Amino acid sequence: MVRPRGLRLWLAIVGGAFVVLHEGDPGAPKRPLLNHLAVLVDSADGVIADAGDLEIEVESVVDAANTYAAFLWGPERVRIEYVEHKPTFSLT
Repeated sequence: MVRPRGLRLWLAIVGGAFVVLHEGDPGAPKRPLLNHLAVLVDSADGVIADAGDLEIEVESVVDAANTYAAFLWGPERVRIEYVEHKPTFSLT
């Protein structure tokens, strides 16, 4: 994760995909407003390798029927899912 100096945001850049997270006040919700963010990538294994090189913690890896995903811990312990579609993936 990268936090540009003087800015209130984080850049989560892994495997060529990125998410920009802005700091803010979430208030006091009864349950979390955000479970995780998802980013589509060509290779979840590439993300896992990059995470290791960058010393970013991999929370879990999920090998499902049509997807393969790596969940990494982002700022404030927000999980970021880098998901790869398998050839069998279909929205229909």
